[in-house]
Amino acid sequence: MINRKWLSVTVLCLVGCLVAIGSFFSQAQAAEEVIHITGDGITTPLDITRSDLEKMQKERIQTIYSTNLKDLVAAEGIPLEVILKKAGLKPEANLIRVKGTDGYFRAFTVKELLQYPRYTYPKIKQDSRDGVKPVQTMIALKSGSGTKGFAGLKEDKMQLCVGQRSISDYNNLYFVRMVASIEVSTMGPEKYYQFNFKDISSVPWAQEAIEKLAGDKKVINGMNKTAFAPSGLLTRAQFAKMIVLAKGSPLKASSKGLFKDVSSKAWYAPYVAQAVKDGFIEGYQDGTFKPEAQLTKEEMITIVIRALDQEDEAKKLKTLTHLSQTGISSWARGYVELADQEDLLEYGHLVKGNQLAGTKAVTRAEAAETVFRMVSYRPKNAGGGGCPCGLK
Repeated sequence: MINRKWLSVTVLCLVGCLVAIGSFFSQAQAAEEVIHITGDGITTPLDITRSDLEKMQKERIQTIYSTNLKDLVAAEGIPLEVILKKAGLKPEANLIRVKGTDGYFRAFTVKELLQYPRYTYPKIKQDSRDGVKPVQTMIALKSGSGTKGFAGLKEDKMQLCVGQRSISDYNNLYFVRMVASIEVSTMGPEKYYQFNFKDISSVPWAQEAIEKLAGDKKVINGMNKTAFAPSGLLTRAQFAKMIVLAKGSPLKASSKGLFKDVSSKAWYAPYVAQAVKDGFIEGYQDGTFKPEAQLTKEEMITIVIRALDQEDEAKKLKTLTHLSQTGISSWARGYVELADQEDLLEYGHLVKGNQLAGTKAVTRAEAAETVFRMVSYRPKNAGGGGCPCGLK
């Protein structure tokens, strides 16, 4: 005769095992990565899982991407355009917003992400354009160091990988890790961002920076909804506001009695006070701030390095490696050198050849591009995508 006590124990054990097995499969199901594709720019909202993408063997590609950090990233996955076509990408689609599970996102126009040519520069470490090849934007399933070719590929979280438009294109911030959603919209950029700056086409090298800073974070404003005045000059007060907004600092500092030429009633007073309190900017020995004075290039760079909490590193640097010392004040050289080392300087306009002209006034376009690089900044020894200090 079977002992009832042992029978009960056996039944309880079996039930426990079944519950554990069910829980295991439930958790495994819940843990599977999925990308939610939505928006009025597609015909059919689609949830596509990692398993779905792994089954698309014919569409799978391998690519080595170069980045502005002078490194190479190997990736294997599915072209983004192929994925969006499965959701019925509409001809009138204008904007694509890719968001990660950590909240980090990037917004692109369809043209810049899918239609404009993008490239990889295999010899980017040597600043060489030799061997340049066109690449497609993809959702990667595997990634690794490109210095090992594809031998270093390892399974990774689903990631958006984007090539460079030029060898100086600042594309590291486009690598959205742990992709969770893609929203495709028929809205034009002017509706998405609530402006339509008609004059920024004259500064294509800074256009994205202006659009993202004016749209995503409201860090900068135009003269009105249709004019940004990219060649206009900035005052010290205007840049104080810009840097405080870019850093997301709360306006808690008091401006009363801070500088004798900054009235507590001035529109810029709370921004100047906060920028000073945060250690981004300083006044002059005579107790003035000179809020209406034009901001110089070397002043802007110094403020950006301080905002990145890198002033101590800058003070260790005494000489310039690539840039000419002509036109750069001795006190600013360490800040300029560090900014150059960290790819915070745009070559072609802010820097021409090897000339910065640091004591010259900075333009609104140059300031926008530099601050955009600041908020998108990752130290060169940091991995992954996204940004520790800026746009989200």
